[in-house]
Amino acid sequence: MEAGLESKANTLKALANAKRLKIAFLLYESPRSFSEIARLCGFRSSGELAFHLGMMKSVVRKRVDGRYELTEAGRLLVELVQGLSPSETRVERVPAGLLDLMIAAAAIIVYGYSLLVALSSDPTVLSLVVSNGVVVGTLLLMYKFRYTLMEKYPYIITLPAFSYLIMAPSLSPRERGYAINGIFRASLISALLMSLISTLEVGLGDLPRFLTVAVAVILTGILILYYKFLYEKLKENIGRSLNA
Repeated sequence: MEAGLESKANTLKALANAKRLKIAFLLYESPRSFSEIARLCGFRSSGELAFHLGMMKSVVRKRVDGRYELTEAGRLLVELVQGLSPSETRVERVPAGLLDLMIAAAAIIVYGYSLLVALSSDPTVLSLVVSNGVVVGTLLLMYKFRYTLMEKYPYIITLPAFSYLIMAPSLSPRERGYAINGIFRASLISALLMSLISTLEVGLGDLPRFLTVAVAVILTGILILYYKFLYEKLKENIGRSLNA
């Protein structure tokens, strides 16, 4: 009994320091190397950081690749600390999922094909494909830097309903991260559709106006349905958190 209490006390002691809490919050987002932790947490001395990591052995472990990550107990403790501040609206940087990577890869491959064909086509078609490439590249970059955009320009989410739901206190940082991934997935879908339009332009030349309008309408419809799905999913997650 006493030994068990002592072990639990040592685990709690691992985060009983502002600097160690900062390390834990950083590692909660993603595993980091020693140098990354030192830079992002503002440690000027490697010895000081080594000391704090040594004090956190019960909640932090070193991976085979040399980076540090939280143990399961560490993640639970961080979530417990976050729960002490109901107004906090942190967002966990959730890595891109397989679906998002596949959509991005498809957009790049399809656009690359259209560009290769356009290089030997009429200059007008080539200029259209290159213009589409600027849009495709911008959309892909928006997804890649989605968290930076959200941190520096939170108004990037122009749909008020999503802005309101994402900041609901009942959502965990990880759930907010997944939600942001989902919202910015729309840019990947748009990039893929723009790549497909480039391929059509290469194959058919100048697209008839009615076909261009039809593609725009279909794109808008797909995005509206996708946003509706995300909105309902967010409400479902919030409801589940409140009833837990």
